[in-house]
Amino acid sequence: MSDGYSVENSIVTKEVFLRLLQEVHNVIDWTDAEREAVSRHFAEQIEVFQEAMAPLMAQIAIWRQSGVKANLNNLDLPSLITFRGGRCVLQEGYGDPSARVQRLCECVGADAAPMANRDTMELAFRESSGPSQLTRGKYLIWFLAMLANEVHAKIAMFVASYNTPPKTRMVFSPKNVLIVAAPRARSPKSLRDFLEGTYIRFVATRDAASQPAV
Repeated sequence: MSDGYSVENSIVTKEVFLRLLQEVHNVIDWTDAEREAVSRHFAEQIEVFQEAMAPLMAQIAIWRQSGVKANLNNLDLPSLITFRGGRCVLQEGYGDPSARVQRLCECVGADAAPMANRDTMELAFRESSGPSQLTRGKYLIWFLAMLANEVHAKIAMFVASYNTPPKTRMVFSPKNVLIVAAPRARSPKSLRDFLEGTYIRFVATRDAASQPAV
């Protein structure tokens, strides 16, 4: 139903990221130039994350092609990726893509495909803009929450008016990121079309039926 891998992909954008910093993390005393610099930083960091995830997404694609059952929600992302100095970085020992794929397999309970198969799938994944378009939405949502919290914690690196992080307006974490971020996102076209074709049409039909006969 969504334009990308899932509806979550449409939520993880620089616009939503900036709104989270401003409306949730209370970062309001920034200049236009600083805000734009933070926006560029988000673009750089999501690319780092998507590149790190590309070998895993290739393995996931192979499992789906082969009908292999794997509980993808069980992937322990913090064991692979952390955030330091305002940036997304790989955990020690996971610079090798094969090590990341092996960790994926351990978490989700499925076997890795031969490396040659993974390499072929990853090449196809990259050629189809997979890292930017098809990275799993739930993984991106986790990234969004973690980077927003990290940039808030290190806000003095980005915004000159802050020596310490401002007090946040609510608790924000990967557990509630979807609830908090979704209202701040623009619906993907496919979701809008779906809503217009179902719920909105249903309401219009109901309202028409409730009108008294003339």
